[in-house]
Amino acid sequence: MCSGNQTSSMSFGKDLGGSGSESPYLWLAQEGSEKRWVPLPPSDCQRLEAILARGNPQELRSVVPVDHGRYDVDLERRVLRAVYWDEPERRCIRSSWFHGRIGGPWTPYEEEDGEGLEAAFQRLRTRKESAPWLVPVNRGKDDVRFEALRVGEDESSSLPFFFSGSGQKRHPVVGPLPAKDETEPQATAGGDPQFTAVQEAVERSTPGETPLVWRGYWTVAGEEARAQVEEDELPSRVECLTFVVHGIGQYHRSQNINSQFFKEVSKVRELAMKYQLERMKAQGGALGRIEFLPLEWYGPIHVDVGIGNRLKNVTLKSVSSLRDFANFAIADIMVYLDDQWRERIHEELLKKMGQLWKLFSERTPDYSGEVAVIGHSLGSVIMFDLMQKGLEKFPNGLHCSPAKEPSPHSPKKTMMSAPSKANVATPGSFDRKGIKLLKEHVVKGNVAALAKGTVLEHPMPRCLFAVGSPLGMFLSIRLSQKAQRASRYFRGLDVRWPAAHEGRGWRMFNVFHPDDPIAYRIEPLLNPAYASAEPRVVPHKGGLRWNHKITSWFSASGTVSKSPEGGFLDLEAPFEEVLVVPTEDPSSFFEEKPGRQPAVTVDRVDYALQVSAFESMNEMLSAIHSHFSYWENEDLLQFIVDQIFESLGSRKDSSRSSK
Repeated sequence: MCSGNQTSSMSFGKDLGGSGSESPYLWLAQEGSEKRWVPLPPSDCQRLEAILARGNPQELRSVVPVDHGRYDVDLERRVLRAVYWDEPERRCIRSSWFHGRIGGPWTPYEEEDGEGLEAAFQRLRTRKESAPWLVPVNRGKDDVRFEALRVGEDESSSLPFFFSGSGQKRHPVVGPLPAKDETEPQATAGGDPQFTAVQEAVERSTPGETPLVWRGYWTVAGEEARAQVEEDELPSRVECLTFVVHGIGQYHRSQNINSQFFKEVSKVRELAMKYQLERMKAQGGALGRIEFLPLEWYGPIHVDVGIGNRLKNVTLKSVSSLRDFANFAIADIMVYLDDQWRERIHEELLKKMGQLWKLFSERTPDYSGEVAVIGHSLGSVIMFDLMQKGLEKFPNGLHCSPAKEPSPHSPKKTMMSAPSKANVATPGSFDRKGIKLLKEHVVKGNVAALAKGTVLEHPMPRCLFAVGSPLGMFLSIRLSQKAQRASRYFRGLDVRWPAAHEGRGWRMFNVFHPDDPIAYRIEPLLNPAYASAEPRVVPHKGGLRWNHKITSWFSASGTVSKSPEGGFLDLEAPFEEVLVVPTEDPSSFFEEKPGRQPAVTVDRVDYALQVSAFESMNEMLSAIHSHFSYWENEDLLQFIVDQIFESLGSRKDSSRSSK
């Protein structure tokens, strides 16, 4: 859900005292544990009002997609239902009248009461009735008293004692008043009088606080709500669907209603959306936007089998809160190390990805079909392993050679598919097929409606962002048992050199907080010379924090070079901008061998977030907090948005150059 102070949202539902034809009603849904009300996007409110205005019985019993397809509104039951994740149904209401305190808690009136107040207000405004006037609400338990607002009686004037026992400020029901010298009731620019209103209990034994009453959401919304971003400004086309995969301990964290994973992904979406708007305005436009959906894998472990609860019988009684977290967090790692459990998790996750991708494709006609993945903690290891299974089937890389490259008018992508029958000991199967946007029918249910499918496919991810990832540790352990190079795990990785093959593979970004105790580097596994090279720095608002600037003044650049010169790759010296990867089989990165030099250059893989000045003063406190702070890090989300758009752009450039 989103709200905003943009022109489109402020104009809708704000026919406050004028004679405009726009509906004064907004549609709102309850959100959060405190059950606060937030409006649906303005375009959704307009569409819902249009359905009501047409009065078609079939439409009035329909389910209407809202919030860019993430939710459905059941008009008959007045509930909001999530489409892509599990979330309890939320109450939905249509209202234009609210009561409460300015800047404090406020509540919309029930639809019947709101219609009664609206009818009374229109009669007062057109002088068919005169104030004061009492309108019953809340099934007759309360009255709303309308009073004419005269000269000098604006929001700086206190209500008389009989009008409000707490001496609240007078406030017009439609917003602040202009200054005028008249003895008649204050009027709007159109000449209509203005009024103030309060809610009073019918049975008033003792004086108490009397809630103020407003017409229109934007009259009562606080500054925080007004400052929220308006997603309707972004293009409707979706350039990339990004799956966000959680890490260890998420099931335990989700027991707290405010830490449920879909809410954390909502923070990711909101920060990314805000930056996409800034980026679009700075560049003078955008071809599309990026969508983010949660992808959970703890179900087979903690929901189906209940591993964490089973461990309670053997858990010691001391430091119970810490041990309780360990039962759900550390158990995730131990379970994943078991071969059969690992295959089961892969199978379930791959199936769920196929379900979500199919459902999203059906509900989003203007979607490019591209996919990216953000994996946190153990989630990044799981997604990396899933990609390896697919890449084993394509030793020549993800994409075709120039001779086999299809026309851009008929795109062809490498597809991942789940097996038709569940088998714990069998890895998921993979196949190369074109994207099929399944449009046989409009999906009106949730994800569970697709669970009956047998073979579900989705494209191979274009980018993999490993966030706070222990992947470096996992690969180090695996490589210690196998006589092979780490480069074998990165088949199809996008290359910078040879330039003819740039933009044809997938991209890997290992992003971490420097104090995160769970995170490990990856570049030294691909080239040991990079153990002495600092990871690339994720920009903070396009540059460096002041504490990083001071550190950079005193740090020497060492032997790190900016980039290779003259096409020569020195395998013993790291470069700042690219990663040189020695490989015995360069064809594992692309189809044709580049020449006799046994190395390729790829984009840097390791990226470090910048610590704040406060974090730099207390490393231990920063370490405790850092691993679970990524979803609220604006620098990380801006970096992800930039890299996804850059990857999609390089892919299109590569397609054009290969024609």
